[in-house]
Amino acid sequence: MSGFGVAAGRRLGGAFGRGLAVALVAALPALLDLALRFPAYRARIAYLYYVSGPLKIAALYVLVLAASALLYGALLAVPRVGRWLTAALVATLFTAQMAYRSAMGGFAGVREVAILAASEAGMTLDAVTSFFSFEMLLWAALAVLLAATLVRIARSAVPTTSLARAAALVALALFAHGALWNYLYRKCQAFPADPVLHSVRALVYFDKERREFLSIPRERLAPDVAAGRPDDNVVLILDESVRYGFLSINDPEVGTTPFLLELARRHPGFRDYGLMLAGSTCSMSSEAMILTGTTRAPDSERRALRNPTLFQHAKRMGYRTVLLDAWGTAFPNNFLRDTDLRFVDEHLGGAALGGPEAHPDLGAADWARRRITSSRGNFVFILKQGAHFHYERAYPSHDPSYRRFVPTLGLDESYAASRQRMINSYKNAIAFSVDAFARRLLPDDLNHTTILWASDHGQSLQEHGQTYTHCNREIEQALVPFFTLSDSPWTLAHQPRAARDASIFYSHHNVYPTVVSLLRKDRAFAHEGFQSLYAAEPEQPPLYYLYGGLWGGSTVIPVSGAQLAAFRADPRRGAPGE
Repeated sequence: MSGFGVAAGRRLGGAFGRGLAVALVAALPALLDLALRFPAYRARIAYLYYVSGPLKIAALYVLVLAASALLYGALLAVPRVGRWLTAALVATLFTAQMAYRSAMGGFAGVREVAILAASEAGMTLDAVTSFFSFEMLLWAALAVLLAATLVRIARSAVPTTSLARAAALVALALFAHGALWNYLYRKCQAFPADPVLHSVRALVYFDKERREFLSIPRERLAPDVAAGRPDDNVVLILDESVRYGFLSINDPEVGTTPFLLELARRHPGFRDYGLMLAGSTCSMSSEAMILTGTTRAPDSERRALRNPTLFQHAKRMGYRTVLLDAWGTAFPNNFLRDTDLRFVDEHLGGAALGGPEAHPDLGAADWARRRITSSRGNFVFILKQGAHFHYERAYPSHDPSYRRFVPTLGLDESYAASRQRMINSYKNAIAFSVDAFARRLLPDDLNHTTILWASDHGQSLQEHGQTYTHCNREIEQALVPFFTLSDSPWTLAHQPRAARDASIFYSHHNVYPTVVSLLRKDRAFAHEGFQSLYAAEPEQPPLYYLYGGLWGGSTVIPVSGAQLAAFRADPRRGAPGE
């Protein structure tokens, strides 16, 4: 018995030692992250302590670390390659998250995973090169050191097992993480987690959102009321990354859009509403709000997936519906799922649009021009690539005719290299994506067409030393232009004589009711407290914009009229002198 007890004790002690080693492996990234981001942990835990109490927070954190230890232990148990697999995973995720934090001020979460999944590889590379800083190399070096330490601990204390058993352990670990984060989805999206654990959580949430939100049905509208196709066209253009103060119609001295400025002066149907407040500082959320009339964040009721889209309203009124998506991506980038596309008669995206210099924006302009000059009764939504980073790829930089503002950045040069050259690159991008596009799109005879033109969000241009451009909280990222052009009799009869009302600022949330009012020919149409711009008695709408995820991790930032008035008075406020 004594021999058996000793052997059992040794086995128990060995198991305890191995468990302790795995726990140490799991704890190292967490301890390092705690040391690096202690103020963030302290603030978040203090909040959770206040709303949930110490016992629940302690229990949750032990549960999270246990799930993390199980995942590390399962990977380390994979024979031969398990340790290196774990090291590579830790090093890659740690470097990626800390590099993202260096540029954006926080870890990448489910929103960023969704963007990455919907983005082309070239855009991802542009983001890395545009926002690169040498601080990122320091994080990479620290990640390699961390991974080497984990491998050393595992080599001496954690044995491998058979492939079948290791596979079962990995499956169990993944199931545990899925169950844990599914339970904590609404309660602890911002629960403090190290870069590796945060990344696992983001992947779980991304999968959860795709599974659960893709199945939410759209609300139906009343039966179609049109007797035939309408006698006008409605075109909604959503530009990309265009900031209010960088169009000549809002600041003639900037010199980026002379064609648009001349058009505004001579065309009786041109109305420049000037500064509009974006619904969000990130494309996906802004597009969802404009297309679906979602006005609240966080969108806990999933209105972005339930509200009728503008295409549904257009079909109800008899319009032929067209989507020209220069990005060529689907949900979640434009929040139109396959089930939503049944209300779209024609859908062209990305390379299918072609165009001069193989640029899909110009291809979309040519396609839309042909359609509106040859027929009526069309609703056309154009989702542009616009002036998205890297700015030097947003226009044909090899063509001297488009390089009006010099010197510029190199094609793969970081924005941190020179703020002035970055501004010049941005102005060239604006000149091409707005002015050259407008020249290509707009015929002399609009053929009873109303065109509404906005941008999804503005841009930060290193006003505070940051190299990121949007998807953050700065107000410059929420300042966008809005103007309309029309020769449609109904529009001309109901639009304001002077669009620039010094006492009123409009929001993205006014775009949905404005488009519906055009489609229905009903200037009194309103949606969730936001009027059409053609309302007989215009009122100041609420002013706020969203930073963060549409469904979770949202921060709603209120804005005063005085803040916007300051930017209206100084359109390029914060940009360097030129």
